[in-house]
Amino acid sequence: MHDHENFQNCLLEIKNLLGRHKLIEDLVHKQNLADLQRLLEQLDAEVIAHIFEDFPADDRQIIWQLIQDDRKEKILLVMSSLMRTEILSEVKHRNRNMTIRVFDLHEGRLRQIPIETKEDLATAQPIWVDLIMPEEESVAWAKEIFGVELPNPHDLTDLETSARFYVEDNGEIHLHSDFLLDLKDESRNVAVAFILNKETLFSVRCKELPVFRLQRLRARAQSGYVSEAKDLLLDLYAAEVKMSISN
Repeated sequence: MHDHENFQNCLLEIKNLLGRHKLIEDLVHKQNLADLQRLLEQLDAEVIAHIFEDFPADDRQIIWQLIQDDRKEKILLVMSSLMRTEILSEVKHRNRNMTIRVFDLHEGRLRQIPIETKEDLATAQPIWVDLIMPEEESVAWAKEIFGVELPNPHDLTDLETSARFYVEDNGEIHLHSDFLLDLKDESRNVAVAFILNKETLFSVRCKELPVFRLQRLRARAQSGYVSEAKDLLLDLYAAEVKMSISN
């Protein structure tokens, strides 16, 4: 009875923290996730494995990312075979789709379009194509469909000043800038390349960045927040300036 009560209390606390995380997923969400991570570190592998049964896929992935890598194998071993299969499948699916995010405008708001195949990308009318450590396949799709040459994110550092901003003969605008990555155990600049190709903004980088996450949340939530690709580009720079000042 006592163990059951403790389990229910832990479950309720995790649900509360996840709920708060979804409401405030912006520059202040790091503390909320840190609280959740500390709670998970105190729980046995068997308890965590059982907790996964009570959450939908999106919440399971938030929890899974906060678990120390050296504990994951033990947790998987004590999970039910069905849940273990689901978790590993979700991780594989998420990792594949993390390399390219595609957004269009729907009713005045930014909307993410699921991209599983080249055909999905070809039929989209994106305002923003955001790539994080893109796979060669994603780069090839973008080149073939949109006629855009995407740089390797590893080649963006130590660029000459003349290479940080230029306009191609076809009107394509290229910008390369450093954006702040400020985490609990890591603070450094991350190089980002922007290509404004006709009505679409392409962004390429090697790390997820808080300012990009914040931009997505705002544009999804507020109708009319952006109306074209240039709005996205300018707002990303404006948000980066505010973040740098606050830090």
